Amino acid sequence: RESFLVINNVIILISTLVVLLGTLYPIIADSFNLGQVSVGPPYFNALFVPLTWLLLVAMGMGSNIRWKKDSRPLLGAGMVIAVSSLVLAAIITYFVSPSAMLNIGVTLAVSFWVLLWMAVDFKDKTKNAPSRLKGLRQLRLSYWGQQTAHIGVIIAVIGVAFTTTLSIERDVALAPNDSVHVQGYDFVVKGFREVKGSNFDATQAEVEISKEGQVVTTLYPEKRNYIISMMPMTEAAIDASLMRDVYVALGEPIAENSNEWAFRIYVKPLIRWVWLGALIMAFGALLSMLDNRYRMKKTKAPVQIAPKQSGVGSVADLSTPANNSSDKNAQQAQVNHPKTVNKKQLRLWFLIPLIVFIGFMIMLYMRLGKPTDIVTNTALERPVPAFELPLLSDTSRIMTNENLPDEPF
Repeated sequence: RESFLVINNVIILISTLVVLLGTLYPIIADSFNLGQVSVGPPYFNALFVPLTWLLLVAMGMGSNIRWKKDSRPLLGAGMVIAVSSLVLAAIITYFVSPSAMLNIGVTLAVSFWVLLWMAVDFKDKTKNAPSRLKGLRQLRLSYWGQQTAHIGVIIAVIGVAFTTTLSIERDVALAPNDSVHVQGYDFVVKGFREVKGSNFDATQAEVEISKEGQVVTTLYPEKRNYIISMMPMTEAAIDASLMRDVYVALGEPIAENSNEWAFRIYVKPLIRWVWLGALIMAFGALLSMLDNRYRMKKTKAPVQIAPKQSGVGSVADLSTPANNSSDKNAQQAQVNHPKTVNKKQLRLWFLIPLIVFIGFMIMLYMRLGKPTDIVTNTALERPVPAFELPLLSDTSRIMTNENLPDEPF
């Protein structure tokens, strides 16, 4: 297991360096006049995707191997798991998208590789229990946290693979009652209308989305023109679900006095799985933190011997050479071992970041809950200050170099 942990760390380090190089190299090349370099998806896909596959391969088998030495015959089980993973991945990819066999097929294969090794590990850890259910209940929270985090990684990787491979983007020109077919969905423009917000004017389109004759939803994308800044903005409409997201964005009119508008339509399958996988990984880390092994144990207070009424004045009067030697040993132990952390202090260390995280989540929720058509500004709903500029034809106003000190003229 130590070797596989090192392999995982090396792969993660290389992935970090890939991102760092792709981010900084254009800046470095521009600084040394080496030319304009653009690093985009082809670079990251060519390097990051194979590293992710290697990480899943090492993660699947590495979490099942025992520490230091493992004499179990795992080669046969590994071969069976590898063949089963390839067969399952090929079947699913064939029905989903046969043309995407490389990206989606390999991703599903390594994902099934991890899942099947997890099943083998569950079976191995509960083989001595009276029943499977009782054996699963006896497993530690740290183990459940590990497996939960691994499931989160698998979900996120599958979401990235499906989104990058099967996402569809279409730019079309549509008029009222026109329709277009994209990725199995029919988009019908029902009409347009003018909308007035608190600080903007907008043109809103009504787009009905149906699949196989059944209406799925109706979206209302907008093209806004903010009054203060006079800046046009596109407000996309989104229909989100666990299996896919549909985006519709409204562009500009195709021509003057034309009822056709430019639309941009996106269909992104499994895009929510990327964020869901990250949340599951965070939940797995929380489960591991709650394991009993990482809690401070209560230390029993030393037994106090009450003085008897037979003339003994204090506990010190009962000391003997044996007691003195034990006291010296205890003092030596205190010197050799550092002072243990107070339990209240440990709780405080855990609660402070938890409270900060909860506070940020509350602030984010409150911010997302606000309407996007309201801009907070102290200048809103106040009279415009009166000012006037001198007429350019006023010959009595002459500007010379003395009027522009320290300024180029």
